Amino acid sequence: MNSLDPSTLQKLIPIDAVDLSLLRMIQDHLTYQEMAEKVDRRARSGVYRRIERLIKLGLIEKKSLKSRSRRLTDAGQELLRRLPVADGTEPA
Repeated sequence: MNSLDPSTLQKLIPIDAVDLSLLRMIQDHLTYQEMAEKVDRRARSGVYRRIERLIKLGLIEKKSLKSRSRRLTDAGQELLRRLPVADGTEPA
């Protein structure tokens, strides 16, 4: 991927803070219900729809039909690496 600053990446890939939180949670292999609880959502269906959208954007891939068989793609890992974390610190 070309060297793009975080603000340019956010304009190219339309995601919000909840999407970023979900991307970070994918690595923990949480269920949809567990993710919904962590992002203060009542229904896991909303989390499911967001995950499906992130899959379509190419940031996550599914390995099988099991809910915990998701992983970040190289593009998803690069996006998380380049964007600031929620506490305002810069990425590593």
